[in-house]
Amino acid sequence: MASDTLLMSIRESFGRVVYTHKTHEKQIEILCYYEKTARWLEAVLISLTAGGAITLLFGQGFWLQLVTAILASAATMVTIYQLSFDPGRLIRDHRKCARRLWLIREKYINLLSDLIDEAIDDDKGRLQRDTILKELQEIYLEAPDTSSKAYSMAQGALKIKEEMSFTDDEIDQFLPKPLRKGEK
Repeated sequence: MASDTLLMSIRESFGRVVYTHKTHEKQIEILCYYEKTARWLEAVLISLTAGGAITLLFGQGFWLQLVTAILASAATMVTIYQLSFDPGRLIRDHRKCARRLWLIREKYINLLSDLIDEAIDDDKGRLQRDTILKELQEIYLEAPDTSSKAYSMAQGALKIKEEMSFTDDEIDQFLPKPLRKGEK
């Protein structure tokens, strides 16, 4: 049987990866909402600007010109914001990171399984753990930043909604029965 400290170390890393994975998923939700809202806002502002411009062709009025100019300026600002912020690219970056973290999560589950089943010894388990940690480091070096809002949403999803969790009992809930700490 694998040493308790080795299993504890791997389980702890597994829990952190689950948490980070969920945070990136929540960041994707936030960015998708912002992107959709900005697109709708841009469409509405452009439509209103076009309507104001067409109305100006048939009449004159300082207030109509002022409102049309303000709408055109607002539409331009929203467009520039979208072009400079590029939420679509950020969404793709977070998805890529989340998918890579999912694979690391699965590798940890398989490593735990191999150690508990004694398919590998502690030395080989440490080597595999270190290899996974190097892969994880590469992912974190390239990972886009997440927001405190995404972290809070992930925290709620993991702890309150129990989508996944961090404590031994909660980790055991999403590990196969033979890998559960309480099922020995």
